[in-house]
Amino acid sequence: MEILTTLGIFVIIVILGSFLNNLFPRIPAALFQIILGAAVTFIPNLPLHFEFESEMFMMLVIAPLLFTDGFNASLKNIWLYKRPIIYMAIFLVLVTVIVVGSIIHLLLPMIPWAACFVLAAILSPTDAVAVKSITKGMKLPKGLMAILEGESLLNDASGLVSFNIALAAVLTNTFSVTNASYKFLVVAGGGAIFGLIIGIAFSYIKFTFLTKFADESNILVIFQLITPVIVFYLAEHIGVSGIVAVVITALVYNYQRKLQLLTIVSSDAAVTIDSTQQIASYVLNGLVFTFLGYLLPEIYHTMFNNREIDIVYGFIISLVIVLGLMIVRLGFVYFYYISFQPHLFTTARKTAKIILNRKLDKGDYSRFSYSLIASLCGIHGTVTLATALMIPVVTSTGDNFPLRNTILFIASNVVLLSIVIGTIALPLVVKGEDEEKEYTQYSLREKTLEGTLEELKERDISKKSIEEKLAYAFEIKILHELKVYFKNMQTGRFKNANEPLSLHKKIMKAQDKALPEILKDNPNIEQILEISKIMQLRKSLLFTYSMPKNLLLNLRIYVKESNLKRRLTRHLVAKDLTPEFYEKLREKVPKRRKGNFVNKLDEIKQRAEASSSQIQAIIDCSPTVRDALLDIAYKVIDEKCSDENTAEFVKDIYRYYSFTLFEVFLEDIDFEEELKELQMEAVRLLKYRILTMRKLNYISLEDSYTALRDLNFSESIIFPRETEEE
Repeated sequence: MEILTTLGIFVIIVILGSFLNNLFPRIPAALFQIILGAAVTFIPNLPLHFEFESEMFMMLVIAPLLFTDGFNASLKNIWLYKRPIIYMAIFLVLVTVIVVGSIIHLLLPMIPWAACFVLAAILSPTDAVAVKSITKGMKLPKGLMAILEGESLLNDASGLVSFNIALAAVLTNTFSVTNASYKFLVVAGGGAIFGLIIGIAFSYIKFTFLTKFADESNILVIFQLITPVIVFYLAEHIGVSGIVAVVITALVYNYQRKLQLLTIVSSDAAVTIDSTQQIASYVLNGLVFTFLGYLLPEIYHTMFNNREIDIVYGFIISLVIVLGLMIVRLGFVYFYYISFQPHLFTTARKTAKIILNRKLDKGDYSRFSYSLIASLCGIHGTVTLATALMIPVVTSTGDNFPLRNTILFIASNVVLLSIVIGTIALPLVVKGEDEEKEYTQYSLREKTLEGTLEELKERDISKKSIEEKLAYAFEIKILHELKVYFKNMQTGRFKNANEPLSLHKKIMKAQDKALPEILKDNPNIEQILEISKIMQLRKSLLFTYSMPKNLLLNLRIYVKESNLKRRLTRHLVAKDLTPEFYEKLREKVPKRRKGNFVNKLDEIKQRAEASSSQIQAIIDCSPTVRDALLDIAYKVIDEKCSDENTAEFVKDIYRYYSFTLFEVFLEDIDFEEELKELQMEAVRLLKYRILTMRKLNYISLEDSYTALRDLNFSESIIFPRETEEE
């Protein structure tokens, strides 16, 4: 039970960290999660319990994380920037292990060389997720983020292989450069070959699932989710790198998705796989940083108690190592700078131009600026922490692992310092957008929704069926609410949601005051007032977003409508009784009671006919009363509301629902089919506007892709998957 409580608390911290990141976007969510994870350990009597098992952690956390990154990676960018990615993921890792390992040994000579290389290997992987969080909204040099993502994907694997080799040297107390190089090639190369083979095999299995069980997308989703776990386990079982195998398998899956269109035709499977993997990746990534924060107090407490080295000196060493990592990275990128610019040589014309001018198209960044930014983006995170926690307590000889607490202490500090330095320094060296975008993603959605609303509102629906009128009323209300949402997202300020309801109440007061005058010559004034009150309450539901208020309002409507329906039902039943039925009733009544019964029966019949006439009269005068009340509503809106969006929203609610509410009360109306057709049409109109804006170069290709992807998702859920046959 304790482990479930701990996981629940950690998940809450992950969500809270993301929430704080939205409030303070320049501070990455990872840093908030680390701080909160540490803070929660100081809460007394909190049942926290978590035992770390390195193999299970790698298989159930790190492998799925890297698989998701590989599956979502851009194969085009990986191929274009293959040379710098390989340089950064393999050669830079080896250089880092040697150089930084030497620095560590120089600063801490009591740590054996092999253990220094262990720590250097731990610190070599980078975290592109943290980089993205910090650089959100910044204009990085062209292609750099693609390189960082590819590097993060592959250097996790190479860093872990280097770590395992160095760790084996510490545990066995033997080290050979030849044997280490050979083992690196066998473990990493074997993992790549195994991942390629099993990735192709699993792709065929996945394709078979899709073709044979097209209606059971859940099978496909589950199979994809367990793939990294299976691949990691099998690879480690045969003695090759499970992480390398998982990454290569993910890239094979990625390639299959591009190659075989059928694998993404099933929107059910595609949407579910994408959303499930993203959620799993988000939770797992957040849990790792939260777990780091949870461990920090214990790591620091252990350092204070054991005093393997002086604490202040430990912090100084951590800072020196971080600076060393950045300097090595800066020098490496600066030296291989030309290899980081393949986008400049994609065509013969571009290549010839650069050769003739003898000058690279550097854009806004010089060679040094590019290298500095790439260095600051070398932020450490998930894999660094997970790898550090894999260090065993004792070696194979039974001795304690040399300065294990110190290594954990330094690794934790390096993760924290790299995030803090990146958060502070990157905004200072990265240049903002040259020109502000005409449309952000939120303003783009607001603009397209506004155009679609205008087009739908221009249509004359007065002659349409009641089902179509209801569909229009419902869809226009939803589009209005979406438009307001995206407008608020642009400013980050959400206006009071009660404004439309407050305006509606003012309209109700004005209508209640004017209605007796409108109906002064109508003999059915009481009935019309009663029905009008119910219609007002129904409109109130459309403006009420508070759950308690909505429930109470529904209860009031139910009570009033039940009383009215009971009377109308009795009268309508009596009205529909035939004369023959009345005659049969008279014959069955005993003679001594026939006189009173006949009188009572005639009275019921007369009341039913009168009531029926009243109902018909109410229906006949309904358009007149409706138009009068609508004019009052418009007048109040114009006089009392200064906010244009609120006024437009309330006006449209009154305009479209005035056609429908009384008819809904009288009849059982099913408008689901008409609504779905209108929703599909609205999505089509939104897509058309986005494509038009893209053709006119008002928006970027990336922004159009994002907006269209969201609309495709909206389109897929209009017609939900049926779970049972009707």
